[in-house]
Amino acid sequence: MFRAELELQDGIEQVLTAEGIEFEREVSLAKGDKVDFLIEGSIGLEVKVAGGLSGVTRQLHRYAQSDRIASLLLVTTRLAFHTNLPGELHGKPLEVATLINSVL
Repeated sequence: MFRAELELQDGIEQVLTAEGIEFEREVSLAKGDKVDFLIEGSIGLEVKVAGGLSGVTRQLHRYAQSDRIASLLLVTTRLAFHTNLPGELHGKPLEVATLINSVL
């Protein structure tokens, strides 16, 4: 179970490393905007264990405007909040992976 966003990020990093998947962590896309992971050079992965839909949507919109991002993946523990996101932002695919029962 994950109690904090950093703990979940660390777990994702362990899986990516174990699978030999190329990634960078905390990548700056623009002033004040850092995506949690940049996978294979162009997949932006953002992790959320808290926060509402509007804040996450604004953040992902900004990330989608970056030339470095080809697609986005949101990994969240907030089933009720983050599953209503669109499948595309600024012409770039967006997928949401929800981890159910992963936060105390």
